[in-house]
Amino acid sequence: MKTQDQTTKQTHRSSADTQSGKSGYALAAPQPKASQENVIQLSKVFSFGTKIVPGSTEEKWDVFWDWLHEEYQTPYLYANALSNIILQIKGKNKEEITEFDQAVLDKAEKDLHIEAKYVQYDELNEKESFIVKKIVSGNENISDQQITDEEIDAEGLNTLIEILANYAEQGMKGVDDFDDDRIDLTHEDNDQATILQRSIFDILSEYGIKMAHAAVVTNNPHALDSLNSAKLKHGKTRFNEASKTDIADAAKAAVFWVMSSTEEVSPFVYKLHSLHKASSFGTVLETYANAVIKSEKAKKMLEQLGEIRLKWGPITYDNTIYIQTLKNKLTLPEQWELYQTLVHEALHTAEHPAFTNFLKEYVPTGLHSNIREGTVELLTFKVWGKILDRVEEGSVGAKPATGGSNLVAAKTMLNKMKTDYQKIISLNDKKKKSTYDDQVKLIVNIVDALENGEARLEAAYIYGNLGALLPKDL
Repeated sequence: MKTQDQTTKQTHRSSADTQSGKSGYALAAPQPKASQENVIQLSKVFSFGTKIVPGSTEEKWDVFWDWLHEEYQTPYLYANALSNIILQIKGKNKEEITEFDQAVLDKAEKDLHIEAKYVQYDELNEKESFIVKKIVSGNENISDQQITDEEIDAEGLNTLIEILANYAEQGMKGVDDFDDDRIDLTHEDNDQATILQRSIFDILSEYGIKMAHAAVVTNNPHALDSLNSAKLKHGKTRFNEASKTDIADAAKAAVFWVMSSTEEVSPFVYKLHSLHKASSFGTVLETYANAVIKSEKAKKMLEQLGEIRLKWGPITYDNTIYIQTLKNKLTLPEQWELYQTLVHEALHTAEHPAFTNFLKEYVPTGLHSNIREGTVELLTFKVWGKILDRVEEGSVGAKPATGGSNLVAAKTMLNKMKTDYQKIISLNDKKKKSTYDDQVKLIVNIVDALENGEARLEAAYIYGNLGALLPKDL
């Protein structure tokens, strides 16, 4: 390996070509210096064109690192630059990697590791697994007995279908009245689009370094790429483009979600759980949800739930957040409410593929929504708390739908938001609940029961290491 002085003197090109047709490392161009305070432009930095890093073509060590530190002063932007460089070098053929490449790779990996404060957590041991299974099952008996078709309570199933049918009937009323798909959600003057960009910026400010590191450690930048390319679309658009299979799949997903996450239906599922005490809540939910889906009595209701789910907003699929809106411009209260909502939804776009795969392979379907929503909402709490901490009282400054980092809110509104936030995170105030209060409680109980629980939660979602939080035999 070359010393720093030797690499500084080196002038030959690396043998690998970049996407720009030149040798060296190509990165997204940094934000213009004049736009440092414009949070909207700052958050779009990753979508700018590529630029060859000075010093990388000529293999000049000092030029390379000096430029990198100067241009990427924001911590998560620097971490993202390191991640891009590492992945570019690792993407070369072995014989193409020069000594300069290797030296840069070693330093970049070391710096990124330090910046991320990375800790690799093992899968849960037997004792930890027992504790988590006990929390998830909701009772002392964690054997989680499967429920046969003969053991399904017929009266309970019929009542469940009636409750779901009523929910669907109510949901269909005015389902098309809450979304005007003529509104351009991509326009730079659209409030929703602006608030989404601000939300992405806030998520990256909190978790961006770890996300950049996770892209390298797992050799999968999908989560970070998805977050950076997050976009808004109308719920109506998704329904209008859906096939019959899409609608059927949406109906099935809706049954699971409504049974696990709504005040209208979820309490009855808990009553059904009391009839099957040897089974976990997730198993009970999955068994009865599948029975509903197979029932001829539920045919109309399923069609309605499929339509509702496809038109529903906010809901996130991959990097697309579907919303319902009737306005291009929002009132201040509406801006702040959407702001918190879009932090939550944008975090959904950043779900690591390994997290998704672990759920599919090892976790009962009935628990997917609870675990996913509880995890995302708990991470949202952390981001939202940081946002409220930096908001100042006043009327002159940035609003959620305007550029600038100096967020301001009227004293009354700011006090209300902070009070509501404290009530929500207490998880005990019944007058002000998070939409995912029960799901958050589940994840909080798991986090509190495990050593380094909060760090394990971040490892689970950001790095996809869900085995550090949940057992494989849940």
